[in-house]
Amino acid sequence: MLFHIDYGNTKESFIFSFKDEENIKNHILSRVKDNEFAIKYRIRGPSFGLSDFNINFSDLNMCFSNNNCTKNSYEKAIRRTENNFSIEEYEVFQIKI
Repeated sequence: MLFHIDYGNTKESFIFSFKDEENIKNHILSRVKDNEFAIKYRIRGPSFGLSDFNINFSDLNMCFSNNNCTKNSYEKAIRRTENNFSIEEYEVFQIKI
């Protein structure tokens, strides 16, 4: 069975993370470099780039598991490791002009 994956094409997209919760100036900002794969539209949760940042809902209660982060379509990896991690909360914004 083949699945069709739709990507959003934008050169303005970015992802970021805070290195610690004590200092918001201590962050990693990564702008999209391969804009054809900026945003991946998926049922299981938001995804940015070719696995640059994937959020996965593991069940109907929207528990997050098997989230991963690599460096592909964006300038920088926003985590120090590619290992799976858990998420307490996230926000996604869309700006339309």
